[in-house]
Amino acid sequence: MISAKISKEKRKEIYRRDGFRCALCDSGRYLQIHHVVPRSRGGSDSEYNLITLCSTCHAQCHGVDMYNSGLARNILAESMECDCVEYLSEYYASISPRRLDEYLADRFANLRRCGRFDE
Repeated sequence: MISAKISKEKRKEIYRRDGFRCALCDSGRYLQIHHVVPRSRGGSDSEYNLITLCSTCHAQCHGVDMYNSGLARNILAESMECDCVEYLSEYYASISPRRLDEYLADRFANLRRCGRFDE
């Protein structure tokens, strides 16, 4: 397992940005920081690749079906990843076009590093 060595300051920054709530279900319990593009696939520790999730949503992002909905592991994980990307895109778009451009540049760089986006 790769240990996420995210500083306390960076964690607080991400929790604050996301309102100390899960970005997907709005829960305030058992909050964790999630890498949208996993570090194991080249994802960075930048604010553009980190999101606050509750333990349930975090598990689902990694394909663990906490509610036995019957969704295949890869479908569940892909769906949750799309939700994370949508949340971050909307957040940065609401701040300014420049911040959205920075987010998208970071997102594509992460995707290129993990081989999921070719120019």
